[in-house]
Amino acid sequence: MAHLLWLLCFVLILVAFPSVSANLVIYTVTFVSCVEGSTCPQGNPSSYSATFALNGTLSPNITLNVGDTLQFNLATSVPSHPLTICQNSVVPSFCQGAASTSLLNSPITNAGTTTSVVFSTSGTYYYGCNNHPGMGAMINVIQTVTAAASASTTVVTSSAATAIVVTSSVSTANTASSVATAMVTSASTGSTSSSTKGTGARHQLSVLFLFTVIVALFTFIFT
Repeated sequence: MAHLLWLLCFVLILVAFPSVSANLVIYTVTFVSCVEGSTCPQGNPSSYSATFALNGTLSPNITLNVGDTLQFNLATSVPSHPLTICQNSVVPSFCQGAASTSLLNSPITNAGTTTSVVFSTSGTYYYGCNNHPGMGAMINVIQTVTAAASASTTVVTSSAATAIVVTSSVSTANTASSVATAMVTSASTGSTSSSTKGTGARHQLSVLFLFTVIVALFTFIFT
């Protein structure tokens, strides 16, 4: 009887978490001139008047989902401006002087090199120059849960950078998986995922906890 109850609990876990979605978001990064007080990010040194651009857009903010991978392909050599992804920074530092414990990547400076980070926790992160302030922006990572396994190609049109987004959805309910590639045009506030969103992790965890308690009670009573 106990074995059957724990088997039921395992099935309920699969139902509670039917799908996990992760995107690989790719940007080509260059280092370009900007106008102080206009197109330059806050805090940009006037002696440089230049900043990182993602697919041609000057230092846009990025929005990702938990589980997403952000990949930067550096197309311009920047020997004095190591491209850095970090946490625990502030505006307008954008990773300037970030401690080694706050670095999420190995800063890169040579054209043709690539760096990537998987974001497993929601929160605010940053990218920019490790040596100078005002040469980057924020990375906002949000918690989302997909409702079902799906694969689709989506084009979202707006006025900012175009990121290549590779979406991989894996269903734990039926062990089916699918992969789709999308070209997403994103606003400076971030990218948009093509996945279908569920009702939220908090509700699912509550349901899972309730069923776990019930199974534990039945196991205690009948064993």
